Amino acid sequence: MSLGRSNRDFDFLVSVFAKEELRKYKLAIISDIYKPSVNVPENVAILSNVIGDATHPYINNCDMMIMPIADGRICSGDTVLLMGMQFKKTILLTKPSTLAEMYIEDGKNGFTEEKDIDAFAKKITYLMENPDVRKEIGEAARESYLEKFTRYRLGQQIGRMS
Repeated sequence: MSLGRSNRDFDFLVSVFAKEELRKYKLAIISDIYKPSVNVPENVAILSNVIGDATHPYINNCDMMIMPIADGRICSGDTVLLMGMQFKKTILLTKPSTLAEMYIEDGKNGFTEEKDIDAFAKKITYLMENPDVRKEIGEAARESYLEKFTRYRLGQQIGRMS
């Protein structure tokens, strides 16, 4: 599943899921502003009418969350990333990404992959074929969220800086 509005390269992700090896997997893109400029294969659903808390069941029930970032120099997608971490989801981000640099330790609490269609397809295939890896990384993502990124933890960090 992929979710978001700003600074997403959903066309890239659709192109990845058009690859033959990923046709057996389904991708849901949740965005009220995405208008594809590439052909959308049958295994990709674009949901434009799911917003706010209505996204939670999708996050809860997905195998992993994928964040294709359009411009890696712009930090956007924090809320979506942190929500995925809360829900124990494995996050896969394109790199380079300022967002990934702030939250993801590659291979520990999430994954990053070069914005290359073949490399990204290979990483998704690996993760989909290895549910134990997804579970382990998802649990590490939740722990990372609880240790560093809850409102309470962020408040503590700000308090120490005063």
